[in-house]
Formats: sequence, structure tokens, C-alpha cells
Amino acid sequence: MNVHWSDLALEDIESIRRYIAMDSQRIADRFVSDLVKSVRKLRRFPEIGEIVREVKNPLLREIHYFNYRILYRIARRQCEIITILHASRDLSSLRFEFE
Repeated sequence: MNVHWSDLALEDIESIRRYIAMDSQRIADRFVSDLVKSVRKLRRFPEIGEIVREVKNPLLREIHYFNYRILYRIARRQCEIITILHASRDLSSLRFEFE
């Protein structure tokens, strides 16, 4: 299965990198690299993530990396990484479209 990163997810990664880089660029680069690597398991095991409790749609799932929720959708033969959010964020006010 292919893994595709949405534009929003790529923006989220850069935002996380910039935030951590305020303390250390080296740690920021390592953290983001490891976060991206953590998503690779979706290629073989796309349903490994939990269904997002605020949405309760089996097509929208999440995996966790430290304090971040990586939200993705399973569509056809692809996992699309939708967004990456800090675990403290409340998702009930966010809207997601499914097709």
C-alpha cells in the first residue's frame, strides 16, 4: 500500500520542526525524521491505527508518535496522511471529509 502525505500534513511537519528547532535544530531534524519513519508501518499494516474516537468513522484512523496524533484515511490502495496534531488538541470542532 502506498502512503501519501497531504499538503496539510507536510505543513504540520514543518511547523513541528520549526517549533522544536527553537531549542535545537539537530533534535528537530531527528524528531521529524523519526516521525516520518513511524508512518512506514502503514504500508504493510494500514489498519493498525485506532479509529479516531471523535469522528467514529472506520476510514479515519490515527497512530501516535510521542505527543502527536497522526491522522490518516484509508482509500483504495493508499493511506493518506491527513494531518498531524498535538495530542492535547480537541478534534471535535474539526471537520473531515470522506470519499
